[in-house]
Amino acid sequence: MAERLGWDPSKVSTVENGRARASEVDPIQYLSMCGKDIDFISDFRRRYQYAFDEYIVQVSGNLRTVGKAEATTVTITSYDTMVVPGLHQIPEYATEVYQAHGTVSEKRIPELVQCRTDRQ
Repeated sequence: MAERLGWDPSKVSTVENGRARASEVDPIQYLSMCGKDIDFISDFRRRYQYAFDEYIVQVSGNLRTVGKAEATTVTITSYDTMVVPGLHQIPEYATEVYQAHGTVSEKRIPELVQCRTDRQ
């Protein structure tokens, strides 16, 4: 696929595994190469636009919504054997986890830690 797209193989791997946000045109090129039509691509772009926004993915503005989602969860889609699960983390530990992970800006960390604490 990398050769057909003229991309470095590591870029294909990075995009496919969701380790980085693709540019605006990357998914279009990739999906076109896979034979997908414009309707499929448009629907994908609509769903993909918030894929890397941790606030939308992890934190709803309504804790009741988050609680309902957690209560009805039937499948774990992500886990880490080296980190204490979020609902068991004390604020200091949660802060360190966010800082070590590096995917959230420093100024957002207190807000996210507070949300995690509120959920407990």
